[in-house]
Amino acid sequence: MLSYPCEAPAWVFLINALFDDTPVEDENGVLVAKCHCWQPTETNFSILPGETISGANCVMESGSRGRQMCDRMKAEALASTHRPTGTKLAPLTTAVSEPRTPWAWCFGAPCSKVGDEIICDCPMMITNNALDKSLSLPIDTCQEEFNPCGNIPNSMPAGDGPASYDPGVDACYGYPQ
Repeated sequence: MLSYPCEAPAWVFLINALFDDTPVEDENGVLVAKCHCWQPTETNFSILPGETISGANCVMESGSRGRQMCDRMKAEALASTHRPTGTKLAPLTTAVSEPRTPWAWCFGAPCSKVGDEIICDCPMMITNNALDKSLSLPIDTCQEEFNPCGNIPNSMPAGDGPASYDPGVDACYGYPQ
């Protein structure tokens, strides 16, 4: 199972969150992007990395996934998860970056409360294949002078994402310009 449904209030969302400009090494030597995320309040339901190997928790060797991760979240450990259908957020669009563009994998990443903020440690990744990198972005990002491929984007492995499934998707940013 690649995903696991969970009913716990400690889920964190980051599709329209901001990342610090420079990745840092965590205490285990993993290069992570610090994400300034938010915690939805309209539902306690979210989708976690499943019992098999998947998500940031696998890359970070945290060992917590599926039911174990859900149990930790019920005990108030914060984790970045996928949203269920119906979660309120700004409309999304896509951008297409060249192959091997570095990206942050936040699905299953550990998060913590720092003052009034929720910060998630998302491991930096590079998908080592020749597929274009599809990024999901808040639609208002595309109205700015912004190169999403030159910053730290939250994404999934190359070959996943809206532009990967449907080449006809209108990307707001695509290389080459």
